[in-house]
Amino acid sequence: MVAVNAGNLSVLYIIALLLIGRGKPNEFSNIASEFKVAYLRQFSSTSRIDMIILTKSVSPVQFSISSLNGSIHNGTTTRDTPAIVTLPSTLQVRETTYDYRQLGLLVTSPPDKPISVVLVGWTSTPRSTYLALPCIEQPVQEYVYYGVSSRDTSGSHSQVLLVGCRDNTTVTITPTHDVQLPDNPQSSTSSIINVAAGSSHTITLHSLQTLLIGAPNVDLSGTKIVSNYPLTVVGGHDCVQIPSGFLDCDPISTQVPPTINWGTQFLLTPLYSRTNGQRLKIIASDNATIVAITCNTSSINTALMSPGSFLEYNTNHTDFCDLTCSRPCYVSELAFSMTYQSNFDSDGDPLLMTVPPISQYPHSVTFTTLPAMPTNFYSIAVPADSYYNGTVIINGVLTTLNWTPIRDTNGVIIGYGYNTTASGSYTISHSHPNGTIYVSAYGFAPNGGYGYLTGTFLQPQFCKLVNFSSNVYYATEGGKAMIYVQRNVSDTEDTILISYNGFNETVVFALGKSIASVSVSIPDDDYSTEESVYNLTVGFTVLTSDLYCTNSDETTVVIRDDDYLTIGLSSVTMREEVREVSVGITFSNGTLKPDNIANLFLQIKNLQGQSLTNILQFNYSISSYTVSYDITKLATELSLTNDEPVNVTALLLPFDEEGPLVSISPSALTFMLFDTPYITSSMPLISPTPSLETTTSTLLFVSTVYVTVEPTTVYMPTAATTVFTTVESTNSLFSQAIGNTYTIIGASALAVLALVFTALCVVTGIISYKCGKRKQANGFRDRSSTELIANELYRNNNANSINDDVEEYAELRHEKNDPISYSKLQHTRYTEVDLTDATYASIKRETETAMQELNDVPGEGAGDSRVYTSLDPATLNEQDNYDVTISSNDADNNSIESYEELKDFIIN
Repeated sequence: MVAVNAGNLSVLYIIALLLIGRGKPNEFSNIASEFKVAYLRQFSSTSRIDMIILTKSVSPVQFSISSLNGSIHNGTTTRDTPAIVTLPSTLQVRETTYDYRQLGLLVTSPPDKPISVVLVGWTSTPRSTYLALPCIEQPVQEYVYYGVSSRDTSGSHSQVLLVGCRDNTTVTITPTHDVQLPDNPQSSTSSIINVAAGSSHTITLHSLQTLLIGAPNVDLSGTKIVSNYPLTVVGGHDCVQIPSGFLDCDPISTQVPPTINWGTQFLLTPLYSRTNGQRLKIIASDNATIVAITCNTSSINTALMSPGSFLEYNTNHTDFCDLTCSRPCYVSELAFSMTYQSNFDSDGDPLLMTVPPISQYPHSVTFTTLPAMPTNFYSIAVPADSYYNGTVIINGVLTTLNWTPIRDTNGVIIGYGYNTTASGSYTISHSHPNGTIYVSAYGFAPNGGYGYLTGTFLQPQFCKLVNFSSNVYYATEGGKAMIYVQRNVSDTEDTILISYNGFNETVVFALGKSIASVSVSIPDDDYSTEESVYNLTVGFTVLTSDLYCTNSDETTVVIRDDDYLTIGLSSVTMREEVREVSVGITFSNGTLKPDNIANLFLQIKNLQGQSLTNILQFNYSISSYTVSYDITKLATELSLTNDEPVNVTALLLPFDEEGPLVSISPSALTFMLFDTPYITSSMPLISPTPSLETTTSTLLFVSTVYVTVEPTTVYMPTAATTVFTTVESTNSLFSQAIGNTYTIIGASALAVLALVFTALCVVTGIISYKCGKRKQANGFRDRSSTELIANELYRNNNANSINDDVEEYAELRHEKNDPISYSKLQHTRYTEVDLTDATYASIKRETETAMQELNDVPGEGAGDSRVYTSLDPATLNEQDNYDVTISSNDADNNSIESYEELKDFIIN
């Protein structure tokens, strides 16, 4: 997968996806600037419905109410004078059919002036009332809701109402009793189907669309609703007796938050003035949830064994209670019917209110009682934390209340409660800036009652977190990375499906265990490439719990690649018919990817600093080269003596610093040249290096050449040939592009060749170079090695060098018998010639003439490969000490008729 040189590392990122709850702080409470709500069916189709708009602002705040059919109302509200808007009774969602699909209401205010909203249904007096909660995106993968209601046997309906918050919301409904639902809520002609208890029906809802789930003579509490986006979920009943059979029935409603907002500890206050007490309804979100309720000195413990299961518990009119769940749960408070128990209550009938957990208490609430109700009340609860001091602020006045302590099962005071009569509008705050408070508002009339929660936070609670135990892991390509996953709770057994790169791994957290492991397979290949970074997305899907949140996390798998690329000097051979020594360069390990190129310099250099450079380009289809030299020509040019042998070294070097990582080994080859043969009969034989070839030649005085990493002297007779470079390639187009021949000019002489392979390593092992794709700057183009050399050597042009000593050059150019001096002058004066300089043209002509005289070669045709050596930078390199003639074996070059055309071909 990732190919690098040994010792180099590449990284693999594993990322756990995140869904972040968006919004300002007020969007995590009941106070917001946008709500999507609807009214449940009441037993009378002509019942009045109201909407109360509340604000903490003393100055007017504008608000609007609209539906999918257009604007309904625009108005203003203030803290001291809340707006109460009466709406058409036809906005009740009375059936599940398509005619009632478009009854969602959008309530908005300016973003910097948030409001709270209360919905009220009437039957001669206010009845069904609930506090609206805004649509908030929570840090969960899915939103889980459970309906809350009650049971009545008189034929009236238990109900759960859904309102879409976003288009294309996928909703799965699992009812606790058989219900009738549309097969496709988006179709006006959809059939109505029966969804059996415990089975699931998946639909799509769009923003402000409504769907009523209802059934007579049952309690739909615990009906599960799962969605991919937030919903408004309202539970209730169109007319319920509590308990069934006791007069009278009333409509009830409350909005249920998603399970991510549920909690574990609750403070409960009794309904003021009711002598027959109240009923608590607790719904579990997880398996084996233990519920403990302590009221004054009495307490109970019970277990709710599955998500959605519920408990009903009656308390008396004097009970201030503590309720604790072992796992997050939902709690609501219901009022009894008027005739329940022998202590007949002259006022009051059923109501339904959500009770928030202590962890969701706000600091301050603003609410109003309903003026049409003859008696109104509110109840307060505060936790017994460090902020408690016995006081609250009521409408700006610091007030000390007569609190009732609330104790847990151990008798420890965990909170305080208070209730009283009320009338009008209120803002009640904790007296400490960091203190929190819970307030419920309610009222009673003959045969009627209303009640609602006045304020709550909606922060994520008890969100199970899963993350990686480390931010870095290590693995070898083709191996496995053992990654450890940890969670922040361990009181349940949970199964998590981790998905990455098309694979799925199941992680099981056993009960009591907080760490599990998953093995991630690392792909392998044979390619050697530049160091690369790969992203691998990991998603969490929790299979056994609704309470897991997605959490931002990232871990890195550092991959030690087992694929590396080695290119080196692989062989030395003698060819009798042309009297040459050929140097082989090839891959000894690794493979290049099809889109990668490795460029290397092959430089032939003697101890005097003179050199000749070739560029060798390796790719997916080119894995070897052979470069040949006439050693006798080199020997003559160096003016050797018997006593002073000269080393001529072939070096393989990196071209630049980009591209695939390449280890060059062996990286050097040394030719030891003598003027006359010298035979040492006692020369020991040296074993060949395994990575290099053992070669033979009849030209040598000894029949076998051992190519080793240590000096070994061998001999050859006098020979007189030209020196040239050939390129072996399996790619004909590549061969055509770079297959130029370099001829080193000089006189013949006797020479003795000593071949020595020297691996220039400072320490044992591989010397690593990073060789790569050719740079495109400074006129580089992907044409040929000739062009690459020319541009590399000429990229820092400077015309001043040719102006400094024209006279000296004119003198030395006639010294035909001193080619070394001439060559040195050529290098020192003109390797950085500026082609645009005016002096260049005249110097070029003089140089061309001088070189023709020096080599005594007639003619100016491009067909003569020995003619055109000049100051053209394509013939030079940074240490050029030889006069080099450029010619080409490309058929296209036969049309070149002049030096100018040849120069243009090379440069352009």
